[in-house]
Amino acid sequence: VSSKQKETSSTTGMRDSVETSPLLQHRAQTVVPGRILQMEEAIRNRDFASFARLTCADSNQFHAVCLDTSPLYST
Repeated sequence: VSSKQKETSSTTGMRDSVETSPLLQHRAQTVVPGRILQMEEAIRNRDFASFARLTCADSNQFHAVCLDTSPLYST
């Protein structure tokens, strides 16, 4: 925890991901729509194991998006 301002804001980091990460584009077009349906079903069925598995998979994939992002530098 730090009161110091981050080097890269969340908004800037997300913009960089949108502009440079093919994985983010794939997630938005292919993965997320189905994942939302699966999570809604897990919630309706009170299936915590499935909900937890899907949440972990989504978290891991979003971390992969961060690794797939190239920083953009202003000139």
